[in-house]
Amino acid sequence: MDKKIESLGLSRRTLNILKVEEIYFIGQLVQNTEVDLLKLPSLGKNSNRS
Repeated sequence: MDKKIESLGLSRRTLNILKVEEIYFIGQLVQNTEVDLLKLPSLGKNSNRS
């Protein structure tokens, strides 16, 4: 849980969004529900455009 979120292999965009929300460690990430994470600006279901 003390590992940094960079170790998850997430995209640079996703990492930046999480860092803006001050989520730096896996332990902080798992404290959020899926609903909470989808409410983050630019991280919701409609933002997954390629």
